[in-house]
Amino acid sequence: MSIHLMRQKNKVLKHFEGNKKLLLSEFRDMTGSTRKYALPILEYMDKAGVTKRVEDYRVKGNEV
Repeated sequence: MSIHLMRQKNKVLKHFEGNKKLLLSEFRDMTGSTRKYALPILEYMDKAGVTKRVEDYRVKGNEV
């Protein structure tokens, strides 16, 4: 995993310390990215088990 993805993962895990859900728009805003780039990163995190997609949001995955 690249250093950039590690930073994004850490931001997501920090988000879940105080929240149960993560919206794509929240991830986009916290990373300063656009939807075009934020969505593939979240999909990667879903596959890696960092997050799990439920309807239109994500919850903390099992890989932590």
